[in-house]
Amino acid sequence: MEDPDRTIYCGNLSSKVTEEILYELFLQAAPLEKVKIPMDKDGRPACYAFVTFKHKVSVPYVVDLMQGIALYQKKLVIKPRSGSSHGFQENGNRQLTPTTPKVDNLNEIILGGQMQVNSISCKRYDISPVSRRERF
Repeated sequence: MEDPDRTIYCGNLSSKVTEEILYELFLQAAPLEKVKIPMDKDGRPACYAFVTFKHKVSVPYVVDLMQGIALYQKKLVIKPRSGSSHGFQENGNRQLTPTTPKVDNLNEIILGGQMQVNSISCKRYDISPVSRRERF
């Protein structure tokens, strides 16, 4: 059985979501051990999954990072697995917030294909390969 301290619950999955898709998604955040979508009584995939990471420190990081992520137009419910020692509680918006202080060293969060930059003002410049060569 997986260690609950290294495992998250990922709910509200579309029937189109596979273990491979979830593996690729969560691998972007932290090293993984495995992804498991249980089967229901009829042999169909359940609408939730368990994702086990290599390190237990990945769980609060991933829960915080992945809030708001949607797959196939369905917003995922991501929280530590029940029985975990990670202290999270739901706030008024039904989002999970840490009950212990966290270290936030993220500058960029990728959400739904759009980049949201926290606490940084930056401009985006398109530099074509030709203009780069001309500068040198």
